Amino acid sequence: MIDLPPLDARIPAWNFDDLVDRVCPVCGRDGAEPRYRRPDRLVVRRCAGCTTWFVSPAPSAAQLDAFYARYDEQHRRDPEQSPAQLESAYRRSPADSDFRLRELASLRPLKGARVLDVGFGRARLLYDVLRQGGEPHGVELDDRALAFARALGITRVTKGTLDDLPADARYDAILLCDLIEHPLAPLGVLEAAARRLEPGGLLLVWTPNGSAADREREPVTFRVDLEHMQYFTPESLGRAAAGLGLSIAHLETVGLPDLAGIDRPRSRGRGVGDWLKDVLRATPGFAALNRVRHGLAGGVRDEREGVYCLFALLEKPRA
Repeated sequence: MIDLPPLDARIPAWNFDDLVDRVCPVCGRDGAEPRYRRPDRLVVRRCAGCTTWFVSPAPSAAQLDAFYARYDEQHRRDPEQSPAQLESAYRRSPADSDFRLRELASLRPLKGARVLDVGFGRARLLYDVLRQGGEPHGVELDDRALAFARALGITRVTKGTLDDLPADARYDAILLCDLIEHPLAPLGVLEAAARRLEPGGLLLVWTPNGSAADREREPVTFRVDLEHMQYFTPESLGRAAAGLGLSIAHLETVGLPDLAGIDRPRSRGRGVGDWLKDVLRATPGFAALNRVRHGLAGGVRDEREGVYCLFALLEKPRA
């Protein structure tokens, strides 16, 4: 077993007297060999049956619930921002700037669509759905995240999990972004989401790509975001989708890890530099000029570059 050196300065202080043993959370296979010990001292194993990487023993469900209830305040890397600052930042980008929503909209137009984001954080995607004429809905455990969404004009939000939504609630699309890597029972989350899709509805999944770990001796994937409890691969995500009767409308490995400043302690406040950036960004023409400047410098990066994440659109049968 390889001990991984720290990379992410945010290392959760798990209670090691409250850990639970796990089998593979995707296929249920037991006996996976320990391969890595993360910087938080939790062990990562690889399932020989379906290729999923998973943490075992893992923090209990109660530990994880307490962790996520205060995620924005205690763990999120982004600096403290008011709802007004968030909205101003969001408005600087076109409503269709996120390629995941563009891919979704190519299969199911967002205008008039009921879209649910599970664990929506600072509600960026829901805000873009609203700007594109969709009907955004959200469910979240974090009170601060709920307050952010409401301040942005997204009022159909519920505190809790998918199980706290009305049993008859149905959606045209459900977003699971940076989500299924977190819970101890990810198949339960996928199943609950699939059950709430309209026939022909789409489930958008964005999660770290476990197969990227095969390319490195000390995988970055297992050294950052140490609240992750499993890492799907294209094979294991396909297996999970098939088990739920969902077809794969789109699947790709994409993206690079965001490591800027990750080895430094979190900064809760916003400094003078942040304030100056806000002033400049609000200046008419600055955003367009900045894009040109980066383009001339060769700084525009292909948004599909890299293999760090899995991006999938899973479709529910129409009949």
